[in-house]
Amino acid sequence: MHLDLTIRSRQLKQGAHGMRKITRDAVLALRNGYHFGRDNTRVDYNIKKDRWEMLLHNNLIAYRTCEVYEIYIRDAGWRTSTTKERLNGILKGRGTIFQKDFEWYIDLNGGTKPFPYNEWVEI
Repeated sequence: MHLDLTIRSRQLKQGAHGMRKITRDAVLALRNGYHFGRDNTRVDYNIKKDRWEMLLHNNLIAYRTCEVYEIYIRDAGWRTSTTKERLNGILKGRGTIFQKDFEWYIDLNGGTKPFPYNEWVEI
């Protein structure tokens, strides 16, 4: 019975899209340009750089430029399952980040390569 409740709880958090609600909401805020904050994730507008930024535990992991609408992602030096989940939420429909033998890889536009450590990747 307890296992059934745990599985159901995870299903409710992930919803129909296979990602957690917090990730889905943060990605929508980043893409559509509005402020968002919940638990460890925040999306804010950086007026000095004219871009929308996603922060996880106050570490900048993604941003979207306003003028030309380019999106950049990075791990910010934290290769955690939460970081990977937020980045995969941003990548949804374009690619995926996955881990194999403790190394991160990005599959983007049909090509797989190592995901760079703490460097920006344009998607």
